[in-house]
Amino acid sequence: MKICKICQSCSSPLEYVENGRNADGTINEDYCIFCYDNGKFLDDRTLEEEIEFLIPLYIDNRDISEDEARNDLTKLLSNLKRWTKQEKI
Repeated sequence: MKICKICQSCSSPLEYVENGRNADGTINEDYCIFCYDNGKFLDDRTLEEEIEFLIPLYIDNRDISEDEARNDLTKLLSNLKRWTKQEKI
């Protein structure tokens, strides 16, 4: 089984989404280009704001309610690096 790395902010599969870059131009292995670039996060959303932002994207092509999406995203995102450490880069 192949394990795919995911963005440690939004959970996008890094196999399909470009990685963000550090301030020195090197590739950041943890975050996607939509969340992190040039050595910083591109937004300063809270975890709750991130979940609400992602709900429409998450339910696209899934037969689930907003509440189910919110529950799924809460479980998923709350375990990611950005949100567990409240990382500030």
